[in-house]
Amino acid sequence: MPTELIAGPAMALAPDLAAQLVRAGSDVVVVTQPGGPGPHLVRHRVERARPGPAGRLTCLTADPDTDRLPVSSDRLWWLDDPGGGAAIRRARQATRLLERLDASAGSRLRHITHVLPYPGGAGAADAPLRALARRHAVALRRVRVPAVLSGAPDPGGTGPDAVLALLTGVASRLRRAGWTGPWPVPTVDWPGDVPLAGAAAVAARLVTAAADGSAPDGEEVVDPEVALPGDKLWELLAAAAGGHVDPAAPEPVTALIRGRFPRPGTSVAAAATGAPGAGPAATGAPGTVRAQRALRASVHAIRERDRDRRRAALAIASRLRTTELTRPDGGVLTVLRHDPTSATACGRPPLVVVNALGQPVDCWFPLLTELAPYRPVLLWQARSTRPDGHPVLFDEQVADVLAVLAGAGSRRCHLLGWCTGLKVSFAARAAEPGRVASIVSLNASVKTSDTPEEDDVGYERNLASLARTVQTRPAWAARLSSMFAPDADDETPTDAGAALLAPGPALRRLLAAPFAEVEPMSAYCAQMLDFWRRPVWPGDVPDLPVLAVSAQHDQVVSSVRARRVLADLPHLTSVEIAGAGHQSLVDDAPVIAEHIEEFVISHD
Repeated sequence: MPTELIAGPAMALAPDLAAQLVRAGSDVVVVTQPGGPGPHLVRHRVERARPGPAGRLTCLTADPDTDRLPVSSDRLWWLDDPGGGAAIRRARQATRLLERLDASAGSRLRHITHVLPYPGGAGAADAPLRALARRHAVALRRVRVPAVLSGAPDPGGTGPDAVLALLTGVASRLRRAGWTGPWPVPTVDWPGDVPLAGAAAVAARLVTAAADGSAPDGEEVVDPEVALPGDKLWELLAAAAGGHVDPAAPEPVTALIRGRFPRPGTSVAAAATGAPGAGPAATGAPGTVRAQRALRASVHAIRERDRDRRRAALAIASRLRTTELTRPDGGVLTVLRHDPTSATACGRPPLVVVNALGQPVDCWFPLLTELAPYRPVLLWQARSTRPDGHPVLFDEQVADVLAVLAGAGSRRCHLLGWCTGLKVSFAARAAEPGRVASIVSLNASVKTSDTPEEDDVGYERNLASLARTVQTRPAWAARLSSMFAPDADDETPTDAGAALLAPGPALRRLLAAPFAEVEPMSAYCAQMLDFWRRPVWPGDVPDLPVLAVSAQHDQVVSSVRARRVLADLPHLTSVEIAGAGHQSLVDDAPVIAEHIEEFVISHD
């Protein structure tokens, strides 16, 4: 019985292809990357299609940077995306995965099928696949497929499912913030007709051609089932995500969607130019009905994947190892650590999270879930007060970081500072330069006492006023705390743009933690006043790699000021997350994790 191996950077087609192959009697191994269509979805499709006696299915979700993959196969199906829409990290991982699969599967390998969206582009793995075919003297078959409606949206791809995942994610954020009913979806430039096909039909054509030998070494094109005008497909995508196309959509919604929509040249945008050699496709009402049916299945799968992510973020707390460090002042620092399952990943320099002042570690669980497979991660809640009741000020916060680094069990670490954590990270690196390989800044606060107040966003001005007032008039603290700690359930967004930038009720309660009671608020105000008196970095400009991740719509700290100040760093990489707010580590964890891990792995 032949063994078929399915892998690659764009796996939306994988569940249906696996189902077709198992049904045909093959044993199938599917290797997915973290964040792609999960093994449960692949198994569900296979069980639904299995007629009785059939092949076996094995699913591996592996980090190709670290995990050895003990697999062998007769045929490799490589699912690719040539347009650059797959994130850089995923493309790099896919190439490394191909190298590992070559080492394990090469001795039995008889066929390679390279599946790409049309109309053009070679794919990142084209050269390695050709070299693999030559090395083992096997046939290499390239198949161009239309944009696939799969019901298995893969963030590594750029097809309509990936766009629908973007829109569904926006809709979920709006619901969490209290927005109900249809929401405005901006227009996008999507000219021409877009050829589409259901994943089941494409998979059936691929398997049939492979079985009857109709597609030998060379290239073929799979005909689309449907060709829809770009504007009509966009309306269907918006409706499937609970929205409606509105040219006057609020700016935050427009910025997020247009900022993350696939660029020209990716499979969604380029598909509108047509497919050379493709046959006729259904248009009009029949095509619309088919597309609507497929999009409903995609929405269901997207929501299930998002529920899986939320469950994983909740479950990760139970897998954290706790260490208590007793500090010189008698206080206790509770450090949480997550170690990945891969021995190679465990050996990498840890990522040490320097949390924002006053913020609980719960805020980090979504991002920690995304980063956890790749390296050890350590985090803790910054201490508010010492045992004697005095606030833990900047120098003591730096000393806490150094104590964590000393006990991390690694010669070097990467620091990840959120908000106030960046200044603390720079100070820790200045004290122990040999221990810090790189620094990642997430929505950094670089406000100092000598920076112009006109650079402040409204929150910074209000917080500075509150902190000064609490310092000079402590008796007013109880009344002033209500300014920054409103009832989390009382805020109703005025429009979809405001709702998109607002944290949901659960997150609002977490972010309001420093102001929940008078004593913690007084300590927090003292910490912030001390923080603002400190320079962004002590001494000379830090000479180390720094990744600065900012949010386009940060309403808590001034991203304009941060960009200006951090521009002096000699080894700076800057990334702005389109449409994001200050709480992007919760709302945009998968996107941020892509940038962080791609950066730190290059500086291990």
